[in-house]
Amino acid sequence: MLLLATVAAASPWLGNLEAYTSFPTDVGLRGTLEGPGRVRVTGSVGLLPRPYLGVINDTATAQGWYDDDTADLVDAALQDALVLRAHVGWRPFPKLGFQFELGYGWIGLGGGLTSAQILEAEYGYDFDWLLGDDYDFAAAATLHRVEASVGWEHVIGTHLLVRWDLGASYTLDATARVEREFDGWPFDAALDDLQDDAENDLERVLERHVHTPIVALGVGWRFQ
Repeated sequence: MLLLATVAAASPWLGNLEAYTSFPTDVGLRGTLEGPGRVRVTGSVGLLPRPYLGVINDTATAQGWYDDDTADLVDAALQDALVLRAHVGWRPFPKLGFQFELGYGWIGLGGGLTSAQILEAEYGYDFDWLLGDDYDFAAAATLHRVEASVGWEHVIGTHLLVRWDLGASYTLDATARVEREFDGWPFDAALDDLQDDAENDLERVLERHVHTPIVALGVGWRFQ
């Protein structure tokens, strides 16, 4: 029995499963597998809450990075977006919880409606003679990001885990889609130009300004 316990204690494998929040990006679930050499693989799935998106927009408008109309478009494009991450990392000290990670983040599968008036104000078009208050455009965006963080894990007792991380997430590339939710005939060409302008500007804004810190807290279970 003593021999079996010693062998089990020497196993290089352990795993974590956590509920977490990464402000101001997402809230979700995260899993980590650690193997020989304390090399780690972490994956997570979460959602971007509207209040977190509001913080991103409020910060950008306060700094003058973009205006309120663009903020409304960003809000529509990233509304209720899904956030996925895949990281690799290392815990360098066997007896300590310090660890660091580097990896990829993806944001997409969200989006909502923005009004024709927002697009008119942003891009200088005047469709008041054509579009009323009930005409909407659907906006959506996908972001590809590189992320890095350092953190610490506290194991309370045998299995209860508390983890915090600090770092940053940088948007490398973004694609946007803006499509009208109504039939614009016979003015399709003008509306296509408006949509193209909105998509190009949204991609530029997301790639240039939507870079966020990582301030994360997770609570979960250690399997070992």
